[in-house]
Amino acid sequence: YKIIKEAFEDAGVMFRSDDNDIELMEYDIDSVQFIQAIVTIEDMLGIELPEQLLLLDRYPTLESFSESIYDFKTEMYDE
Repeated sequence: YKIIKEAFEDAGVMFRSDDNDIELMEYDIDSVQFIQAIVTIEDMLGIELPEQLLLLDRYPTLESFSESIYDFKTEMYDE
């Protein structure tokens, strides 16, 4: 969660809360900020995220987005 949050903040998204239930749609995250955050996340975690995880509107909260990335990474290492 912390890495994901930092990646968005590095891309210029300033969250108002340290709460795990940050509602992503409350923020005007543009496509450039989202892609910058994705590239940072991939670099920091050493993974390449699949296209199905690259749709911000599928995730109501930062926590749900973080969980999806964690689940993907866990599945990747289980193979």
